Amino acid sequence: ILIALRELLRGRGGKAPQAILMSATADAELFARYLAPGPGGPPVPVLRVPGRTFPVEEHVLEDVLQRTGFRARGKVLERG
Repeated sequence: ILIALRELLRGRGGKAPQAILMSATADAELFARYLAPGPGGPPVPVLRVPGRTFPVEEHVLEDVLQRTGFRARGKVLERG
């Protein structure tokens, strides 16, 4: 997706989209450098909005199925 977005920006003659929304957990500076038009070009602006962050929890499908009482049979979920 990032490659397609970068190519889209280059094909628009430097005209940027109105807004790009992203996750608070992503590295905004790295993202801005990736989307920059190239060496010597104008930097991509980064707008920071202060707010709260929340911890990210990782869940494995098999554990969720076990906790909820479901089981997978092919592409079908059954309560069992």
